[in-house]
Amino acid sequence: MRRTVRAVFYALGFMLAVVAASAQQTTFAGTVKADTPKGGRYSYTVINNEPQTSSLRCGVFYIQLMATISSIQCPSGWSYTTDKKNYILFYVTSDADGIADIRPGQSLSGFGFTSSKKYVKNSYYLASADFSKNIQGPFATGVVAGPSP
Repeated sequence: MRRTVRAVFYALGFMLAVVAASAQQTTFAGTVKADTPKGGRYSYTVINNEPQTSSLRCGVFYIQLMATISSIQCPSGWSYTTDKKNYILFYVTSDADGIADIRPGQSLSGFGFTSSKKYVKNSYYLASADFSKNIQGPFATGVVAGPSP
């Protein structure tokens, strides 16, 4: 009898976990807009398309590259790490007052770099966080103009 009760308990717990997991949001409604490259300058705007009622904020922008780059810039409150040929990872560095991350319905421009190479479509990734629960949120992926060898 004890084993049956324990098995039923675990089965119910598993079913509740599955229902809860399926109810959680699995994607982040974020996009990246690229300005037409001018004089080798690539510029990007990150857009948080989440509804105003969402608690998901964007604090990471990663772009894959296929060419050597220089003159990297990012908005105030953000920083980056890069190998200057394969990727740039932009991330929020200072957000004590909630200004640097990208809130639902908002966008942030000022991400960019220079490359002498022509542009093609490169992959990007955006990471969100749910600060109301203090947890990592879902991701968004897509393609955007970037340099090619």
